[in-house]
Amino acid sequence: MLQSLDVSYNQLSGSIPPSISGLRSLTYLSMSNNGFTGIIPEISGLWQLRTLDLSRLMLSHSLLSGHLPALNKLKRLQLLDVSDYKLSGTNTRDIFTLPNLTELNVSINTFTTLEVVRFLGPETQLQVLDAEGNKLRGHLPLNLVTLPNLTSINLSYNRFFGVIRGEFGAKVGSWRILYLDHNFQQGKLPQEFILGPKTIRGSLSNNCLKCPENLPICFGGQKKISECSGQNDTDILALCTGMRPVILVDYGGKMPELQERLCAILKLCQKESPIFEHLRVMVIEEMIYLIHVRGLADHVRSSLNSEQELLFVDVERDPPKMITEAEKSPLGMQLISIQKLFSLVFPVGGRKDEALPSHTVTADAELPINEHIPSQSSEFIDLSSCMQNTEVLLPTLNGWLLGYPVVYLFREEHSVAAVCNLSSKYLHIYKISICRNGSPDEVYQLDELLSFSVPYDLSMRGSKEKWAEAFLAHMQGRWERCKPAWRPLQMEIAFAFDEGLGVYLLDKGRDL
Repeated sequence: MLQSLDVSYNQLSGSIPPSISGLRSLTYLSMSNNGFTGIIPEISGLWQLRTLDLSRLMLSHSLLSGHLPALNKLKRLQLLDVSDYKLSGTNTRDIFTLPNLTELNVSINTFTTLEVVRFLGPETQLQVLDAEGNKLRGHLPLNLVTLPNLTSINLSYNRFFGVIRGEFGAKVGSWRILYLDHNFQQGKLPQEFILGPKTIRGSLSNNCLKCPENLPICFGGQKKISECSGQNDTDILALCTGMRPVILVDYGGKMPELQERLCAILKLCQKESPIFEHLRVMVIEEMIYLIHVRGLADHVRSSLNSEQELLFVDVERDPPKMITEAEKSPLGMQLISIQKLFSLVFPVGGRKDEALPSHTVTADAELPINEHIPSQSSEFIDLSSCMQNTEVLLPTLNGWLLGYPVVYLFREEHSVAAVCNLSSKYLHIYKISICRNGSPDEVYQLDELLSFSVPYDLSMRGSKEKWAEAFLAHMQGRWERCKPAWRPLQMEIAFAFDEGLGVYLLDKGRDL
């Protein structure tokens, strides 16, 4: 029986054959440094596997998928390497429950959340964790300190923020390697980092810490104060000034803890300044958003009145097809039904945008959504039921909510086909950047306002596409209403192939 399979450093392409899951005697599998496309097949049947190396496969997972499959049955797995694999979403909790796993490398992906199970005993053998170069956000996972055998941690080049808790200081004596550089950690270091043994190697540079310059782990300096405000300030200002109606705060996070904290912070901000008066927290399933009630009401009205053109890309088809009228697509019609439901929750000019009414709102009879919207509080709005009895998925809904002019359409049962269709296509990445007005001596630094992708074959004229010109005119209109707060917008168009093999700038620095 085949026990070891190594096809690394070849020029293999296509999808990983699902039949590989039938090789149940495998203890070693390496497929790194190839050109595979598609998604990871089901591998839970490889229960004898000790080493799984899928690193640098150049797999091109679109935003629609790219999650790790369930690994909880691979009880003998000792090494897992899926670095540079373009995976996204949340690191599954299953990984940290594997009893024999000693090394985990998920670096250079687009994971947003690191879920670490709390351990109170010697249930895990994990010694090395490398999650460098992702999009991990939030506070450092406190449960890392409960992993008894962990000695090497690399979480650099992510988006972690907040203070480094004292519990991490207590591990300085047992941890040998700790890289937290290029994040947004704040505040003072635990005393153990300063007074404890200097045996730990690593870096805390390029954060927002009060880090003693004579401490080796602090060599390299910290971020500028202007950088420490980060993207969040730009997003909030975009909400308050009307540049965006909705921003996505977090996804795959811990609910309802994140929701409660965000509501509490927003409540404090509203007491301090009236500029936050019309902001609310909105929840849809596991997604959390910050919305401007008036801005979202205008966005819904504009969508229903076709004032702002919204195009759809049917990615169930190969090649994907552009749909210019929602009425020509059943999914498009269902999205319109959801928009009508939103118009009931966010009426234009209703109650002068005070706290939303607390009574239950029901979609009218002509809509295919017959569920009631839950009662809303003045602190948050839960619209998790808005997609019930429809086939509309969150990527499609988010595309519309976040103000993209082009959104992807696909159904759950066709999600694998949709991923494969997009993963083999060239894309245009449209990026709108903006810069806040400030004092004359302030550094001119562009921040991303929003970005979206469109298959290259459907956007060959770039910014000259009619829908792109209409979108730019729409964004220009928003900017005109709040230009004292912003410098002129800029648009960049990048060219991407296989969404992970490279991105090349085509059209840079066009002012709106």
